[in-house]
Amino acid sequence: MKTANQIIVTSALMNTTVNSPAVPLQDIYGYAVQALYTGTPTGALKLQASCDAFKYAHDVNPQTPQTWTDVTDSSFSITSAGSYVWNVTGAFYSFFRVVYTDGSGGSSTARLTITVNVKGA
Repeated sequence: MKTANQIIVTSALMNTTVNSPAVPLQDIYGYAVQALYTGTPTGALKLQASCDAFKYAHDVNPQTPQTWTDVTDSSFSITSAGSYVWNVTGAFYSFFRVVYTDGSGGSSTARLTITVNVKGA
């Protein structure tokens, strides 16, 4: 079984929009994402998915996706320090990413760290 654990965003300032890197889901059945935010952020977190094709069926460095769509019911507002976990099974899109959108100019001290676990064939 293929498994991986990776930090994809490390202590990013939350006074602007933050787009995580694209996470490829080739041969992956499901994933979990943990977002940890400190300070006093005011904004929203959500998942986005892309069905853009991989360059090649077994490419270990797939293309960077160009088309992103919000994952239904994944968005939520945050106004204080905390954490959130998404647990996604049956992810049949090619890539996902996490997006934070600042809602008010944000706090210069709020920070975001995102960790991803994936499992697949």
